[in-house]
Amino acid sequence: MSSQAKKTDLPPEDEFEKLRRELKSYKEREEKAINDRTNLQYLLYTTRDMTEIESLNEMIQLVLERLYNTYRPWGFALLIENADRPTVIEYMGFLGLGNDSKRLVLSHHEIITNDIAKTGGMNDDDIDLFFDDDKDDDFMFTVGPAETEDDKKPKVDVDEDTDNHNYVYGSDKEAVSKILAPDGDAEWMVMPGNIGEEHELKVFIRGVTIDSETLATIRLFLSLVSALIHNHLLQNKLEKLANTDALTGLVNRGGLDASMEQYKHMARETDEFVFAIIAIDVNGLKYVNDTFGHEAGDKLINTVGDILRRSCRKTDVISRSGGDEFIILCPNTNFEKTIAIVDRIRKYEQETKLTFTHKETGATESVSVRMSLGVADSDEFEPSKVLAEADHRESLDKQEYYKTHKKYR
Repeated sequence: MSSQAKKTDLPPEDEFEKLRRELKSYKEREEKAINDRTNLQYLLYTTRDMTEIESLNEMIQLVLERLYNTYRPWGFALLIENADRPTVIEYMGFLGLGNDSKRLVLSHHEIITNDIAKTGGMNDDDIDLFFDDDKDDDFMFTVGPAETEDDKKPKVDVDEDTDNHNYVYGSDKEAVSKILAPDGDAEWMVMPGNIGEEHELKVFIRGVTIDSETLATIRLFLSLVSALIHNHLLQNKLEKLANTDALTGLVNRGGLDASMEQYKHMARETDEFVFAIIAIDVNGLKYVNDTFGHEAGDKLINTVGDILRRSCRKTDVISRSGGDEFIILCPNTNFEKTIAIVDRIRKYEQETKLTFTHKETGATESVSVRMSLGVADSDEFEPSKVLAEADHRESLDKQEYYKTHKKYR
């Protein structure tokens, strides 16, 4: 056979190129499949390690470290929001994100929702797309009128920090990326976790190309992580019941210290998170105890507790720290917003009088409820110094009070 005949038996050159590309594509798919399985196995080990950790902050940090190690150089943020008041972040962590990205996440997290209904709804095609992991998660951009907090709750005499928003569905990569990467330099996704009725978990992912297979792996991982976090939050709830003041039903000093450590941690994590403290001391408790008896003193303390409950928001931590002293811890709140709470306390204080019977003479006396208050926030002071500054300002307020009122012994 001639050399010419041998050449004509070979496939054309473009066929070789086509076969080469197909073989290369097949190898890449196989390598990615193996890599995806390896990544999933590595991430699943995280859930085993989480069961040995007592601190929720450490659990969150471990989750972020494993995600970052697996998908470096992507960036991640994990937020746990209060379901009734999404502006309030109860736990958070970041890894692989710069300060600008952190600020964008914290300033826009509340409008990026896991609730399809808030975005104005999705059509049948969109719903099919959502449940099909083999398709790209590039959802239709749907934005609808926001449901305000006032629409969802009974009317109360408390100012809310929420405004009307146009919500964006978290899995809508195009819409979320427009908000968090307006320059188009990255692709963002927000993935939910089911952690009960009282909290919402959101994991923000910043990457270059986020494919559906990777999202399926992360989604499975987060479903397991969410269950562990939910269990930990339930345990925290039981511990909070144990940290309750027997007289008032408010948080006791142990519960306050635990919440304080959490908010100091979050304030150190990013300067975008600010918390405030209101230090309160009841004026005249000793006079009431000595003149009318300790039952009257208990009534005064309980009345102050009721005033604080009426004045504060659901997410504020109200604590009786001891005797006639109370502390209010206000998350996601600066000094100016805290003054609105103080104004409500002062309003109810002025409206409240108690009538007691003198334990020796039997005569009745009307007693005004009066408190000294001090406010400080982590925007003005180091997180570790906020309580001391609030206490100091409360002492100054008490000095001003006794300039015009007679001090009992």
